[in-house]
Amino acid sequence: MNALKKAFGVIWILLAPAALYFIITNALTAFAKADKAIEVAASTAKAAAEAAKTNTVLQWSIIIIVFLPIAFGLIIFGKYALAGEYDDTGTQQNMA
Repeated sequence: MNALKKAFGVIWILLAPAALYFIITNALTAFAKADKAIEVAASTAKAAAEAAKTNTVLQWSIIIIVFLPIAFGLIIFGKYALAGEYDDTGTQQNMA
């Protein structure tokens, strides 16, 4: 079981940067789509397209800001799992 915990520690450490990369690339793609919508929009629809871009930037900024501490937590959790902090030492088994 301890080996499984250490293996999952590696998974958490690798998952955090991968998830951050995925989120940031999706945000940049959404920003590019919003920019393209502004370029294509007629003069009457430009204000609506610019408001949509502002909403897109705001939403993705909030998502990234919220997920950053979660990602760092995954890295720390993985580090402790690799270090053996969650290994069974038998103390709880003896208490039962």
